[in-house]
Amino acid sequence: MLIVPATKKLLPLAGPSIAGDDDWGTTLLGPWYATVLFWRPRIVLLVNEMTLLPVLLHWHLRSP
Repeated sequence: MLIVPATKKLLPLAGPSIAGDDDWGTTLLGPWYATVLFWRPRIVLLVNEMTLLPVLLHWHLRSP
């Protein structure tokens, strides 16, 4: 299970979390963290805590 703590900039865009405070991820690489980069297109930057591996994801906005 992948649980990614988000920065304050990403939280309003991502919506409420469904993970509890005592939940942890079970990936082999360990914990990941995420923030949003306000580029065009909008990008989410995920970074692995153990390896510092960066991953860029395109952020698709959902229409209401």
